[in-house]
Amino acid sequence: EPGSINGDPWECSNGKYLVFLLSQFGANGGQNIWRADSSGGNLKQLSNGKQDNFPVCSPDSQWVYYRDDSAGGIMKVPIDGGTPERVTAQTLDGTFDISPDGATAVFGIIDHANGHQDKLVFFDLSTRQIRKSVNFERQRAGAFIRFARDGKSVVYPIRENGVDNLWQHPLDGSAGKQLTSFKAEHIWDYHWSPDGRQLALVRGHTDSDVVLIRDMQQQ
Repeated sequence: EPGSINGDPWECSNGKYLVFLLSQFGANGGQNIWRADSSGGNLKQLSNGKQDNFPVCSPDSQWVYYRDDSAGGIMKVPIDGGTPERVTAQTLDGTFDISPDGATAVFGIIDHANGHQDKLVFFDLSTRQIRKSVNFERQRAGAFIRFARDGKSVVYPIRENGVDNLWQHPLDGSAGKQLTSFKAEHIWDYHWSPDGRQLALVRGHTDSDVVLIRDMQQQ
């Protein structure tokens, strides 16, 4: 579409729809959540905020959850369109995900009241209350958090010696483990296949040059 940028696609589990971001420029522009058929046709705008972000289709494909970066928190809107509803006003640190049973959202927050710690939060979508908040087992790299397909753990990237790998953090309190063994590159994004048997990753690196400029004064 002219005068726009799109991205962050998410395929709904029923295979019928894709949801994605569409940023439109101009006086009435904004970044919103849109829906399309899996073939890419029949576009429909689902949200109308100024800075909507990171759409996630619910496991039953009936709702689209997304981050409201202008007012804060998580919103949801019916997949067929309607009035968006605020789920939580909690300020998120990074992205979020919905559990396979549709009952829980997981996201990170910065706990400013307790030493500005990075905390992993499990949020009950029915009671709209935090179910529990725990420390990340390892310092995460980047914004992304995903539930494992069985719903028994969450997965997030960690970085050691400049290299990103995925860490599996069980919900039952047992010890976590590293899932991948990459020797180079960063992880920019990752998604499970619909059957949960495969994992697709976007990996890469950033090239940069360092230039030293001295202030040479003439005598």
